[in-house]
Amino acid sequence: MSYEKHGRGMIAVNLVHNFLIQQGYQVFNEDQSQGIIDMVAINEEGDMLLIDVKALARRTDGTKINRILRPNQKKLEDVLSTKIQLIYADVETGEIDFNRRYKWKNLMKR
Repeated sequence: MSYEKHGRGMIAVNLVHNFLIQQGYQVFNEDQSQGIIDMVAINEEGDMLLIDVKALARRTDGTKINRILRPNQKKLEDVLSTKIQLIYADVETGEIDFNRRYKWKNLMKR
């Protein structure tokens, strides 16, 4: 992995970490460089997020490049009956793009 790509990824993780703290979450980061997720965040209401952080990337025409979960992440979602949240951080502007993903059965309970 190139230094520039790794550096952008670390900046993105730090931006998301700070964002979640500001939203009232306690944040626990991975302790390995290639973990299945980047962090877990929990708030006082018991809301728990499993998070995979992505540095926002754009095509030459300016449109956002959307990422997908890896097969081992999809398997974890099935085992835990929850969704891994993909959170994008724009390392140039510091903006966070977080559209929460829900399992259909969780929406039915609301």
